[in-house]
Order: sequence, then C-alpha cells, then structure tokens
Amino acid sequence: MPGSLFRLSAGLGGAISQSLMLAVLLLWPAGTLDWPRAWVVIGVWAVNILVVCLVSSTEVLVERMWPLRDLRELSRGDRVLLVLLGPVVVTYLVIMPIEVFHLDLPEVPDGLAVTGLVLLQVGWALMTLSVRQNRFAAAIVKIQHDRGHEVIDSGVYGLVRHPMYLGASLLAIGMPLWLGSYLALALGLLGILGLAMRIRAEERVLRDGLPGYADYAQRVRHRLVPFVW
Repeated sequence: MPGSLFRLSAGLGGAISQSLMLAVLLLWPAGTLDWPRAWVVIGVWAVNILVVCLVSSTEVLVERMWPLRDLRELSRGDRVLLVLLGPVVVTYLVIMPIEVFHLDLPEVPDGLAVTGLVLLQVGWALMTLSVRQNRFAAAIVKIQHDRGHEVIDSGVYGLVRHPMYLGASLLAIGMPLWLGSYLALALGLLGILGLAMRIRAEERVLRDGLPGYADYAQRVRHRLVPFVW
C-alpha cells in the first residue's frame, strides 16, 4: 500500500474508532445526546487524529500503531503503564459526564471552560508537530538502532525535550475544563505527575544509549514545562 494511502486509511480509521469510543464513554454515562460540548470534543479529536496521521511519516505511524511487536523491548515502566493506561483513561473520561449530569458540584466558569478548549487544541497542535518533526517518535521507550536513531533538537524539540508529553498534559487539563469536571481535572493532574515519572525513566535510557542526548539536555534545559521543569 502506498504511504499516502496508508496514512489516509490510518487517519480515517483512527478518527472513526476513537470518535466512537469518546461518544460511548462520554454520552452513555451522561444519559443524553444533548451535550454540545462533548460533541465539540469528539469533532476536535476526530479532525486532529486525521491530521496527525496525514502529516506523520509512514515509519512513525507504524511505530506508534504497533508498539508491541516485540514485548521484549518494553521496559518495566512501560509494562506498568500498559496495564494501568486503559482503566485510568476510561475512568478519566467516564467521570466527566457523571460529574456534570449526576453530581451536584460547582460548575466550571465559562471563561475557564473556553480556556480549556484552547488548551485542548494547543495540546493537539504540539503533539502533531512532535510526530511531524521527530521521525523517531515511538510509543515506547527504546533506542531505534535499526532506523539510525539520532537526537532531534529543532522545532518544538528546541522548546522542551518532551513536547509530545507537554501536548498530552495540555489535553489532560483542557478537556475536563471544557467539559466542566473538577474531578477529571484532578485525575488529569495526577496523570501529569505520572508522565513526569516516565520522563525521568525515559531520559535515563536516552542518556545511556543515544549519542548526543546528554549534550542536547544541556542545550534544552527543560523537560516538560518551559522555564519551569
């Protein structure tokens, strides 16, 4: 299959499947289809999944779509993450409609909610640029010797060392703000702490195995948040 057709097929498949997943996990617990903000999230998600697949290289898509081709490549941290990721994500999503429609908790102010929507799209933009600019953006921590793995230090990788994680962090904050859930926001912040722990483990692998990474870490001082950490 030609690369462009593969990327289009992956994008359409991912947009449809993930939109359906979001629809089920957000709208079913809500007990209604009349939740315009949820439909906005579903639409934003679908469009961005398609864009990510179209702008990524075929190699990156293959690495990210089939990260478990060899389970022996998984670090201990990635194995723990793999076990926990599904239940945590489902809980994070389901708790939003439960809070909004079934719990008597304070509402998120409209201004803060709109800020959340902006953060959601900025997060997607950062993740899209990350996979576009880094042809080694695999889903698991490993040195890709077979692909001539080298340090990428330009573009968003000149801003922070882990721009994809920064994008994911903005998503984790932006979505619950837009949808109006303080409980999911708290879970999202805990998830960001988990990302910080993964970054420390990932950087040990990169410093030990990827030539030039230690020098890159000296030039780009911040891991996740510019001017902070």
